[in-house]
Amino acid sequence: MEDIIVNNFNEEDFLKELKAAIEQGKRNIENGDFITHEQMLEELRNKKII
Repeated sequence: MEDIIVNNFNEEDFLKELKAAIEQGKRNIENGDFITHEQMLEELRNKKII
């Protein structure tokens, strides 16, 4: 029975963190604080990572 409580607690924490990350992402988009996929690929190529 304790495992179920722990799993639910971890799931609740995960969902809270996920919702917070989504909200932060929305704020980032509104503020223009992001780079495109193409920009990220270019940055990785310039750093010789890919």
